[in-house]
Amino acid sequence: MDEAELKKFIENSKVTREKTLEFLKKDLIDKKFSLESWKSPKDNPNWSHDHCEICNKEISNLEDVENEAYTDEGGFYWICNACFKIYQKSLGLD
Repeated sequence: MDEAELKKFIENSKVTREKTLEFLKKDLIDKKFSLESWKSPKDNPNWSHDHCEICNKEISNLEDVENEAYTDEGGFYWICNACFKIYQKSLGLD
């Protein structure tokens, strides 16, 4: 899904988007994000992937999947590149 398709998808599901963004604003406040390559957590090497907190896009180190995304310092929250660019200001993401 490219950025234009993502925007259209999110605009078509406005109620879900608004609820998701309000939840994320509360949950992500004061978190610092950086672009990182995805890897399994040290405490769970069998973990195969994560999903974007906004659009649910799969993030993994597998082929044909987004391999880099923005994550918080603990690696708990992942936001794909397209969503980060679109919502960086409105969510107050660094």
